[in-house]
Amino acid sequence: MGILSRRLLVKDKKLKNYESIFKNQDYHGVYINLAAIGDISILINTLKLFPEFDDIKELEEYFIGTNPFQYSTRASRGRHFRSIKKLLLKTYNKKHENLLTIVADAEFNQSFYKLILYLQVGLNSKLFRDITFEVFAKKKKQGALKLTKHSINNYFLENVPEAKEWSESTVERLGTRYLSLMYMFGFIEGDERQKIAVYSPSRRQLAYAVYLDHCITDNPFINYEGPVFQLLFLNNYESFVNRLKDLSLDGFFDLEIAGGDIKVKSLLEVDQFVDRLGE
Repeated sequence: MGILSRRLLVKDKKLKNYESIFKNQDYHGVYINLAAIGDISILINTLKLFPEFDDIKELEEYFIGTNPFQYSTRASRGRHFRSIKKLLLKTYNKKHENLLTIVADAEFNQSFYKLILYLQVGLNSKLFRDITFEVFAKKKKQGALKLTKHSINNYFLENVPEAKEWSESTVERLGTRYLSLMYMFGFIEGDERQKIAVYSPSRRQLAYAVYLDHCITDNPFINYEGPVFQLLFLNNYESFVNRLKDLSLDGFFDLEIAGGDIKVKSLLEVDQFVDRLGE
């Protein structure tokens, strides 16, 4: 088998892994309720409660019943937690669950936790992911300074068949809440919540993304065009490879590059890896 054929097989396998993972996702607007919380610290602190409970049901009862963060009504907390469970706490296999549990129990700065939560939402919401790829990322690549809800609304109406069944107020809310959520994650800034923030993943954020991708796909070959790396807005493949080489020199991964294929093998167990991220 030639190098090109092998490369296409590797890429195809990676894409098929994600196609299988995402096959049952639909265009739900659950992220609206997540954005309605309005306080990133509540999302971070709820994630950090995750390892303290035997199952999500117990955490749900605690979140709704005891109101640990002293906000909103019981009914609203119920809606909010359902969105947290579906978008932030959902994992695709035991490796992914173990990684999320250990990072939840670690001590990182707020910007790192924002990135973890953002990737969870991007992987668990087809609608959020498509807006990010097809609207936000394209505007960012074009050098646009801001993103308006009208651009998002137009995308819905022109590209999402389900939008024909949505009310005008629902479409408006989806656009507004998307901007609010991206503001919470740090990708949108400004008083009007429309300005596109300058962003490039830190070295440790990129290391986390590589480990996350590997946990979900259970495949040592990296697909630069896969959803995890698209969510990081990486537009330069050569720069991406050079940054992976730096991570390899730092002892995070053993890296092999041959014929355009990138193979990564972690040199650390997940708990050791998370400890290194926190250094």
